[in-house]
Amino acid sequence: MRLRYPYALVLSASLLLLVYKVSTIARLSPLGVTLGWLLEVAALIALAALWGASQQVRGLRVLGSVLFALLAHAVIVPSLSHTYFFESAAERRFSLLEVDLRTLRFFFENVLPVRGLLLLLGLLAAMHLGAYLLTRRALPFRAPLSISGLVAVALCVALLRVNPPLPSPIADVVGDLGERLFAPHLTVDRSKPAKLAPRLLDHGGLPSHGLARYDKVLVFVMETMNSDIMERETKALSADTFFHSALPHAHRYEHYFANNQDSRTGMLAMLTSKLIPYEAYTEVGRDHYMFLGQRPSLVDAMKQEGYRTAFAVSQEEVELVVGDMPWDETINFAEGEIDPAKMKDTLCFIPYEFEHSCEDLALLPRVLAFLDQNPRAFLYQEFIWGHAAEYNKASGRTNSDYYSRYLDAVIAHLTKTGALERTLIVLTSDHGIREKDDQRRRETYRLPLWFYAQDLAPREDRLLRSHLDFKDLVFAHAFADVAEPSGNAFVMVVGPTGTSFVTVLTEPSGMLLLQAREDTQRLVRADGYASERTAEASATDYLRLFEDYRGYFGAL
Repeated sequence: MRLRYPYALVLSASLLLLVYKVSTIARLSPLGVTLGWLLEVAALIALAALWGASQQVRGLRVLGSVLFALLAHAVIVPSLSHTYFFESAAERRFSLLEVDLRTLRFFFENVLPVRGLLLLLGLLAAMHLGAYLLTRRALPFRAPLSISGLVAVALCVALLRVNPPLPSPIADVVGDLGERLFAPHLTVDRSKPAKLAPRLLDHGGLPSHGLARYDKVLVFVMETMNSDIMERETKALSADTFFHSALPHAHRYEHYFANNQDSRTGMLAMLTSKLIPYEAYTEVGRDHYMFLGQRPSLVDAMKQEGYRTAFAVSQEEVELVVGDMPWDETINFAEGEIDPAKMKDTLCFIPYEFEHSCEDLALLPRVLAFLDQNPRAFLYQEFIWGHAAEYNKASGRTNSDYYSRYLDAVIAHLTKTGALERTLIVLTSDHGIREKDDQRRRETYRLPLWFYAQDLAPREDRLLRSHLDFKDLVFAHAFADVAEPSGNAFVMVVGPTGTSFVTVLTEPSGMLLLQAREDTQRLVRADGYASERTAEASATDYLRLFEDYRGYFGAL
């Protein structure tokens, strides 16, 4: 009996995925690679089994063939694409249920480079060629294959329940379906007055201030660094590096949380003191917050105080909207300036089509020149190290090690020029960890925030604070007679892109994870509440606030 084409396609795709995954992401543990691949292959085999079950009736056979072709490619294409961009895709855990035509267009135009698209098309062609060749041989094992496929799917789904972080787009779909089916549904009753005012999520406005205490205010924004990771990685660093040596002169904020889980909106929240109630990297979301580039921000406030301002990033591209703010200077590489052949001692990568970058030390001479040339300077630098794991792999260094040594170089230069005593250094992060399963942990969102200066004594602040307080905290440290803002009753977090998550954090340990899609709103997780009813009532109040704030935000 000749092997039917759907089964041949299963075998061909399975072999292709195995070889492709192992060759492309061999850096991952063999267990993680194998489990992710098994889940995808099991799903393909299950689809083939369903097709085989329908082929007794002609109409069902035709329908089954069409459905099989559509569903099989819906598995294969994202599996191959996710493998090519495996770390970012696995980190964000994109679900196919979140994909629309606009998302696909953005992916193929801005994320997947031409070589990636050609590779994807080539792999699909190879898969079908392999299936065709397999049909030329008689392999009578259709029934055992179907049965074993269903068993494999059952085992993988069971495994998924005990080990959610499987690196597989199919696993993400299963988890997303589970949330839609079993998480409590939330309904906002607009006949009742809102308990929380939208203004709570807008801390904009310029604070009153006195005499400037520092000539230079330097803000360094680490990438995807929460406090847990920083504390763990810092233990391995030598005592003379910044993360240890700065402690005697640092004010540290221990309960400081992100408001947005993406780099662009995280930085915008810091600079504008406003929650961005839209996902960062969708065209629909972007269109709603583009206006912020022309609105008053921390950049304007520092310019008014006589500081020359600069945004620094060690890549050719400048982050949209953030780069539109009225910086006096933008310190980055010109288009085509990054040439790995000429920068042999510098790590440079193009991890995505929209990111041509080099390690931050490549930009350090220009950063130091800006500080030397301007008696009063406000520098805001977005670290590139950490945007892509290629830097860590190529160097063997942790992010904390690299950031700390970068700051060592800055401080050494300021000491040499005599400027350190009149300099305030602010160290923070743009957002927490974006892996989808980590969104269920409160600590994911807790970020480091340090203020370092020679005249500061060590202090720890444990009030509930967020990116929305950043501007006021900078002013409280940079100018005399400016009081620090009071703590918050709650912190709201949006994102990351592709999850539709809105998270609410309260003291001492309260957390609500809401899924706020246009078509459905659900309570995914609740911690620190006495009962499920209490949690749902509170979640509904915060969901009402989020919806009201979107209207408020649109009217700004």
